[in-house]
Amino acid sequence: MPAALDLDLALDLLVGLTQWRVLNTGRTVDDAYVEATSELIIQALPFCLGAGDRS
Repeated sequence: MPAALDLDLALDLLVGLTQWRVLNTGRTVDDAYVEATSELIIQALPFCLGAGDRS
């Protein structure tokens, strides 16, 4: 991972998507969801670079 990656934001993506699904929709988290979410997060990580520095 790039050194400039905002780890807090990356973790928010990982936990937030799963938490939203379970708490707000009541749907379960299966392997297909984890795979799709993981792909989405990998694609989004470049946008996390320095994003937490914005005010």
